[in-house]
Amino acid sequence: MRRVYATERLENDIIPRELMLNQSFSCWWTAAPSDNVVSHRATRETTKLYIVVRRAWFQSTALCLEVIYIVDFDCLTCSQVVTLVNSDSMSWRFKASKYKNAAPKVPKPDEWVRDLNIGSYQINGQVIKASASFMAFNADVAGSNLYVIPLNDTGRKPKNYPLLHAHSDLVTDLDFSPFDDGLLATGSQDSMIKLWSIPECGLSETVMTPECTLTRAHQRRIENVLFHPVADFLLSTSSGNALTLWDIHKQEELMTLNNEEDVFQSLSWKADGSMLATTSKDKKVRIWDPRANSVTHSADSHSSNRESVTTWLGASNRILTSGFDSSRQRQVFVRDVRNFAQVEFSLVFDSSTGLLLPLFDADTQMLFLAGKGDNTIGFHEVNERDPILTEGLRHTGQQSKGACLVPKRALRVMEGEANRVLQLTANAVVPISYIVPRKSYREFHADLFPETAGSESPIYASQWMTGTNATVEKILLDPSRWQGKNLHIIRGPLSQRKEEVKVVKTVPTPKPRKSVSDEGSLSSNNIMPKPFVAPKPSPRFSSNEGNGTTDNQGGPRPVAVRRSSSLRTGPSATLEEKENNTNGNLTDMSAKKRSDSDRTVNQAKNGEEDDVFKVPTTAQRRQMFQDRINSVQETSSGSNVVDSSSANAVAASPLPKRATRIFGRVAKFRHLHGTVMPRNTHLENFRGLDNALPTECNGFHGNPERVAVPLNGPGGRIAILELKKGGRLPDGPLAAFFNTCKVLDFSWDPFNSRRLAVACDDGRIRLWEVNGDGGILMESSNEPTKMLEVAQNTDRITVVVFHPLAADVMASVSADYVIRIWDTESGAVTVQLEPHPDQVFGVAWSPCGSYIASVCKDGKVRIFEPRASRAAVRQGAGPNGVKGARVTWALDGKFLLVSGFDKSSQRLLYVFRSTDLTTSLNTLNLDVSPTLLIPYYDEDSATLFLTGKGDTTIHCYEVSEDPPHLFPLSHHKCSTALQGLALLPKHVCQVKDVEFARFVTLTSNSIEPLSFTVPRVKNDYFQDDLFPPTKVLWQPSMTASQWFAGANIPPKRMDLKPNDMETLSSLKAQSTTPSASTAPPIAEPIVSSINGGVGGGFLSAVSARKEREKGAQLEAAISSQLEVNLTLEQDGMVGVDESEWDN
Repeated sequence: MRRVYATERLENDIIPRELMLNQSFSCWWTAAPSDNVVSHRATRETTKLYIVVRRAWFQSTALCLEVIYIVDFDCLTCSQVVTLVNSDSMSWRFKASKYKNAAPKVPKPDEWVRDLNIGSYQINGQVIKASASFMAFNADVAGSNLYVIPLNDTGRKPKNYPLLHAHSDLVTDLDFSPFDDGLLATGSQDSMIKLWSIPECGLSETVMTPECTLTRAHQRRIENVLFHPVADFLLSTSSGNALTLWDIHKQEELMTLNNEEDVFQSLSWKADGSMLATTSKDKKVRIWDPRANSVTHSADSHSSNRESVTTWLGASNRILTSGFDSSRQRQVFVRDVRNFAQVEFSLVFDSSTGLLLPLFDADTQMLFLAGKGDNTIGFHEVNERDPILTEGLRHTGQQSKGACLVPKRALRVMEGEANRVLQLTANAVVPISYIVPRKSYREFHADLFPETAGSESPIYASQWMTGTNATVEKILLDPSRWQGKNLHIIRGPLSQRKEEVKVVKTVPTPKPRKSVSDEGSLSSNNIMPKPFVAPKPSPRFSSNEGNGTTDNQGGPRPVAVRRSSSLRTGPSATLEEKENNTNGNLTDMSAKKRSDSDRTVNQAKNGEEDDVFKVPTTAQRRQMFQDRINSVQETSSGSNVVDSSSANAVAASPLPKRATRIFGRVAKFRHLHGTVMPRNTHLENFRGLDNALPTECNGFHGNPERVAVPLNGPGGRIAILELKKGGRLPDGPLAAFFNTCKVLDFSWDPFNSRRLAVACDDGRIRLWEVNGDGGILMESSNEPTKMLEVAQNTDRITVVVFHPLAADVMASVSADYVIRIWDTESGAVTVQLEPHPDQVFGVAWSPCGSYIASVCKDGKVRIFEPRASRAAVRQGAGPNGVKGARVTWALDGKFLLVSGFDKSSQRLLYVFRSTDLTTSLNTLNLDVSPTLLIPYYDEDSATLFLTGKGDTTIHCYEVSEDPPHLFPLSHHKCSTALQGLALLPKHVCQVKDVEFARFVTLTSNSIEPLSFTVPRVKNDYFQDDLFPPTKVLWQPSMTASQWFAGANIPPKRMDLKPNDMETLSSLKAQSTTPSASTAPPIAEPIVSSINGGVGGGFLSAVSARKEREKGAQLEAAISSQLEVNLTLEQDGMVGVDESEWDN
């Protein structure tokens, strides 16, 4: 055996066979002098060796050791051994990582971005991207809109939060520019690429116009959108098997790389921007040199043809790919470009359908693996040698739909935040911070935050295309270096930017590190430690606890300032006050504080009221703002006289924002409450319900007097039940109408509560009259009053709907997909419209009675004007599902509401403007269910009720002209599953109980009235803000002949106010500020419940006296029933003399 000294390496780092420990060696283990390196000392007769061991394993019952060095133990001193162990040749393996203990920290839900409308999208990418200022991700069910939210924003987001209406179809990928935090690129399934410039303050309103649009001939769905990491204005996109490079500033295509094999699935640039890695559907991973238009490397990747993704590990020669094997197990491969055909390192995970998204930080070598649909996010460190990936702490929380890393410029470095992952869940964005534990964070830890790429691009796209290579200048994240500077870069609109001449700086190549032998001999003089020097403390920086961000600007800690009127930001604050408030200068704030204090003292001396510290409530500010709007409208629409004597006169100009945009939307019916009426009004012991009705039929109809319910069995029976006779139904057969054939649909005449129209599968419409004693059907009947039949006798009639205003006018839909308008008095078809291409799911008359809306199985929504044209006047795309749909009008015919399904059986609700059906204003995704949502709309309250057969929830929404047009209200939960609903006319509501809607509900064994009320404090008064004059829809406004002749007579309106009630609005009219001569001695303030606000007036003297008398009578009545003892406990105690207190 030969001896190996310190300057030699054992060949292949493996101990020869004769050194295996199964031979006659005596050995023991000791701890190495540093870094916990295991050392092994073996003696065999006179030979003494010092062996530094890397790892050990068994082979054929023999213990093998992989060593770093074997040296003669007698030839080395202790200090030389220490130097040997600490040498660069082995320290990488046992060196403790700074980030191995980085722990994920999830803030409280209040610091998340919550209440988001996010759907499920078939996208290969991350779904969410972030710059140093904003985060962007898909919104709504269709995914064509985007949320663009400030990065440090938190809390709930309202339904009318402004969106980026990016594309007409699903947004498949998006990316922020690394050199402009407000420049966003989006690609979509509509084959278009759009560039958006986000203002520094974020989106204050919905944006629909992009900076520019990029497209090319024969372009397919856009799969990937990715900015170049070095060259500004250079964008790479993939569509099908074409990879295109764009100069977005010149809006021109630079070049296109074609993959003749298959579709590109992912792109990733090398950190220096010279090479591009791609994965494609042909199961291959490639390295491209775009400027040479060639593939430099190619290799077989994951064996499954499902989606895969690649990322370049910084500026190194390694790439990482994530995909699936043939058995659907998730895999991660690491390859070295210098040996591209072989997989250098691999990890195999569990079997799942969600792709693992790799998120890599080149500065810290931290890798995060977030699987779509997983509730865990893995953390690994990337090493230079085997093992390439070392697992760290894993985060477990919400289920992921997507994830991304936040740029290093936006991290809270003074809190030890090494990285931040934004996790997109079903309805929220969760920021997950990876914190490196340290004893103190008062100083900047430079070892945790190496230099990172800055926001200044060294070259432009045109320079890069000519072959110029450059490196992005790195910056330090030390806040003391950035005092007074901003790391968040918003460069403004793309059209206003210019390409300035940039001089490419050459980056010096770092010299190689010296080896142990180059640094001198292994003497103890060379390894003496340097004297410890205490670091100079860095200045402290303030932490913005309100939004969870750290002020990296290096400014002084803000001083608490007394709240004053100069710091107001409400509507009453002037423009100068708002500008001063946002200035942020400590000197100005101090000056304001002194001036406010002086003014307060002067007011106290002058006897003025000190209202400096009085801050108006939200309700008061809302009222002030609304009064200002009203005054402006009156000034603009009325006289032009302006009070010039007022120093603070407001110009009569329209305000840019609504009150709801500033203060948040307040719905009067937000807290509606559904209550089942008393049991004596129920019809119980109901049985024999027919559940085999077609999709077009609601299955249950009612009016204020009676209901119609289809019964199972032959004969097409429809039971007629009287609502006035509550209680238990008899056990025998129920009185019903026998139609002698299967019933497909039926409907009550809105102007005749005794007439019922029934559509049957024999192509006839039967009109029945309830002609029993007192209007009660006492026995069954099989003879209808009238029968309507089409001349050509179609197979069946599927839908019947009465006209809302004209008597004896009815619309029907037959099996030939034709809508016919009947005159039921004459029994003839007066108008016949053009046939639909497929089955008609539902029709609805407009509130004015001039139009008919239909929804068809071909996925189209149409509007007809029967008296003017047989063809549809407007049409647009509706629900794609084939399970059924419904349509109804809203807001006096301005909007159409369409309920239906998508291809995955999700129940959807579309909102269309009746004048434009080309695009949906909003699409609401409710849930997944096999039953159709049937809409019921109350016009006076603009409330939409939605429920389906078998559901136990009635979904309630307010319909508004303000985006997103649907605002959720309190949903009603039923104790049993519903089989049908019938909305009754408005005049049956008990307005004294603030009942604004009443339904009759059908369950499997009972019929129950359901009342919807609004809680109010002053319910003794008529709530005229909830009950406007209602349309008299139970009486016709014109005859059939008048309507067919072209007349449009609006319905009458009726005031629902009872004679014995005062209106709530009259209180405000009566509450005037009394003058000095007429003011009563005592004025009692009241609180008004109108709009949930605070009233500012006083009761009149008469009503105030009545209130006091009523309160006194109530107090006297209660006191008479109680035994009152006014004796106090201390009255029976012995007191202390005054003289004893002095002692």
